[in-house]
Amino acid sequence: MLHVTPSVARSDGGPAEVIRGLIPALHRRGVSADVLTTDKGLAPDDDDLITADWVRHVASMGPSSVTFAPRFVSAMSDGLSRYDVVHIHGFQSYPGTMAMRIARRAGIPYLIEPHGALDRYHWKMNALRKRAWMRIADAKNLASLSGAVYSSELEARHALDVLPDTRAFHMNLAVDEQLFSIDRTRKGVGPAKIVYLGRLTKKKRVDLVVRALAEAPLRERGVRLLVAGGSDGTIQDPGALAHEIGVGDFVTSLGQVDSARRRDLLSECDVFVLPSEDESFGVAVAEAMAAGARVVTSQHVGIAAPAWEKRALKVARNDPASIAQAIVDALEDEGLPERARAHAEREFRWSTAAAQAHHAYETACTGVIP
Repeated sequence: MLHVTPSVARSDGGPAEVIRGLIPALHRRGVSADVLTTDKGLAPDDDDLITADWVRHVASMGPSSVTFAPRFVSAMSDGLSRYDVVHIHGFQSYPGTMAMRIARRAGIPYLIEPHGALDRYHWKMNALRKRAWMRIADAKNLASLSGAVYSSELEARHALDVLPDTRAFHMNLAVDEQLFSIDRTRKGVGPAKIVYLGRLTKKKRVDLVVRALAEAPLRERGVRLLVAGGSDGTIQDPGALAHEIGVGDFVTSLGQVDSARRRDLLSECDVFVLPSEDESFGVAVAEAMAAGARVVTSQHVGIAAPAWEKRALKVARNDPASIAQAIVDALEDEGLPERARAHAEREFRWSTAAAQAHHAYETACTGVIP
């Protein structure tokens, strides 16, 4: 299998982390898998994939949104006949478009994994440019797709607006295995700790969590909110908002935190909250569940509905009163942490993802659903 992605830099988020988890898991299943990518955004902490013998890099140049790489075509064409399937990560990049074109002309099946790019929330942004790219650059490529790989049923439903006739394959994402062994024994006493852990950006709606503290159910309990994550400048500082509405003493802003501090926060928190307006999967939610945390999230998070059906988390509407009540319900549900971790252990391991991906590859090769 050849995986093509514009970048494997940690700074580029989701696709790079999928490469880090999925490819080794495929290798453990006995599936040969290589990666072709560019040098976009690479930093010293990407050394694991800079030096991996199953990754090839080509130089990129120009706007990062397009990721133009002059040597990409020759690099992909070299030895392409060794591969049975091409798995393309992302949507509407130079490497992705060229990979589809080259695979199509070579008669090799190819799949795309859009990583949320086809979600309605994202598709509405620069919609004219995206539709033009589809018509001009990708029309033939998309017509010959062997399928698309989605991380949730919600993502697959949204993608029907763009790719209504493309076969859908499901592949859960996964989390760091160390999270399953986090000690959830709470140390100390005092008010409940609520944690928001993620980027401070408009769609994540951390502002609703801050406002929920002013609602009677939480104000009466005196709960504390810890906000961890870097801001992209699109929202008001949560601490400033908290002071405006009179709950400043109950909110602590931690800024960007490293992986060790993230694990500490997941082990210490009483409830993890993410009321996002759009998550094709919801890695932060999956991580919190794997750590055995009580989770409150929104219906717009891809993994929320199936986890809610298993009583493994609480779902709230995107308003402060609903979030406040869901947090109270989570605090009072003694069995929620155990159910959350059990659900995560079943669903969010890279071995599970690799098995699902392997099924998609076999189907793409034969053209028949087993």
